[in-house]
Amino acid sequence: MAYDAILTAMCVVLGLVSLDFGNLKITFEDLPILLGAALFGPWDGMIIGVLGTSIYQMLRFGADPTLPLWVIPLMVGGLVAGMLAKRSNYSLEGKDPWITMIGAELVITALNTVSLIIYSHIYGFFTPAYILAPLLPRFLIAIAKGSVYANVMPPVIRAIRKTLNISIKKTA
Repeated sequence: MAYDAILTAMCVVLGLVSLDFGNLKITFEDLPILLGAALFGPWDGMIIGVLGTSIYQMLRFGADPTLPLWVIPLMVGGLVAGMLAKRSNYSLEGKDPWITMIGAELVITALNTVSLIIYSHIYGFFTPAYILAPLLPRFLIAIAKGSVYANVMPPVIRAIRKTLNISIKKTA
């Protein structure tokens, strides 16, 4: 639980230092979510995603009825990353980190896009151009972030496991 709290705090801080261009936001708040999911499993990834994103959103934008729209993508992304990591017995070797990290990033981006569509309808500024114009850059950024994470995560995870004496979970 302490590790989840640390990763949640990292999520909040990384969310607060994001680059925001209106309907295109570049952030690394998902890094601790995916790290927690890869280390501890899908439920931890989901919990870190829910708590970290909720706190970040409330600090930056206040309590808003649309808060779940922005929490759900990172919650599901953590869940997906954890399930994909669990599928590979948390080893993240070979092609597994690529599938896990890029897959989770694409899920997060797709759900964030759906959230943006719903949000823009609720607040009356929806136009197809508003959604379609940044669509390709959004998915390219997701693939780029997933690729960087896939390269960085395995040695980071090995170092964390060694330092904290965390063994790899074995699934039956």
